[in-house]
Amino acid sequence: MLRALPRTLMNTGSRNTHSLLTDYIGTYSSALANGSIIPALFLCSVKQRLPEHFLRSVEVIGERIWDRRLPVCKGAHLSTCAREAGLTFLEAEEIISRLSHVDSKELLRRNSEEAVLLGASFAPLFVSSPEYSITFHNFHDFRTSLFNNRMNHSHTHIHKPK
Repeated sequence: MLRALPRTLMNTGSRNTHSLLTDYIGTYSSALANGSIIPALFLCSVKQRLPEHFLRSVEVIGERIWDRRLPVCKGAHLSTCAREAGLTFLEAEEIISRLSHVDSKELLRRNSEEAVLLGASFAPLFVSSPEYSITFHNFHDFRTSLFNNRMNHSHTHIHKPK
């Protein structure tokens, strides 16, 4: 049985139309400010050690950040994600305990380098919830909106909650 895609990965139904959360800047900035490298290390490790759990892990982390607005910046958060993704307790603990190891960091560096060499410069995230979204009919409009929003919000500061 196919699992439903998280809202962050679905399109709006029209073949070439996708939507973007209107508050994506706050969510994205918050994820970066709170240590986005940790989930990246986690996902690289899952992909290498337990590839059968990789896609579900991406889905769980994406849902946690974008749909549920929950943190993923600490080992305890990733342990919860790992369990939701189907990893056993021991598998999750082994991966999480090695996140700070030099091998995990080297794996992330290699994966990132490979992605850049293959032409990846960013990964847009899409949602299907029409009540909190902006609709784009082509990539040019999407890119223009991102650029304009970045310019309009360049003076905005994101503060971490205490």
